[in-house]
Amino acid sequence: MLAPGKFRHNALQRMSSPEQLDRLVKLTLPRRWIGLAALLLLVAGAILWSVVSSVPSTLSGPGYLISEGGLRTVQATTTGSIRTFGLATGQHVVAGQVVGEIAGDGGRLTPIRAPEAGTVSEVDSVESAFVGTGQRLAVIEPIGWPLVVYAFVPTNVAADLYPGVRVHVSFGAGYGAAYGYAKGTVQSVSQFAASRERLGFILGNSSVIETVTKLGPANEVVIAMDQSAHTPSGLVWGSGEGPPTPLAAGLPSNVTFVIGSHHPINDVL
Repeated sequence: MLAPGKFRHNALQRMSSPEQLDRLVKLTLPRRWIGLAALLLLVAGAILWSVVSSVPSTLSGPGYLISEGGLRTVQATTTGSIRTFGLATGQHVVAGQVVGEIAGDGGRLTPIRAPEAGTVSEVDSVESAFVGTGQRLAVIEPIGWPLVVYAFVPTNVAADLYPGVRVHVSFGAGYGAAYGYAKGTVQSVSQFAASRERLGFILGNSSVIETVTKLGPANEVVIAMDQSAHTPSGLVWGSGEGPPTPLAAGLPSNVTFVIGSHHPINDVL
């Protein structure tokens, strides 16, 4: 039987010998210290980068490529039954062209006229339908007007936008995925939230209007696209030359407004 304390005394003796001290040093020096030092350097570098570098501060919202001033509507000029109506989607019309007639009180015929030259993008009525004064009968995409992007952002953040803010526009229908974003600049910001009537005037399409109204109160932002004589589309792209043909009116898009910059560390503080 070992005397009390004997084992502990012998163990301490062995650990205090020069050979054992050398062995302890060898166990604590290997790669672990190098790995720890590398990790510390990596963390310090990340912290330094987050403090001294800057990244863009952005807002985003839906947008639509439309002729400046929005779509034009063909309206009923009186109450009555449509006697004739000769519009079809894709048809070209000129300003003032008679496109149908409405039989009003006493059978009096009142002409239906195209408000502007352009292409019919939507037809909302048919012959024999009863309509009221001012009712929309069709939508026309006007020609001769530059294409701009009408974007919409929640009213509570619209104050951060003003003319001159830079914009990145990623168009739908596969253009954004294939060609990245096109560049533009905020041209105007509405002072108040867009009414449903205003959305109808600008956008025309009821499903698009519903998409915008889901944002809640939203302000209208008009974006002028940067122009280039060196790309097939006539637009300036973030990289490359963009698509091989001009973009068609009506394209939906995701709009990113670059409103400033901030240090990455602010995102975690």
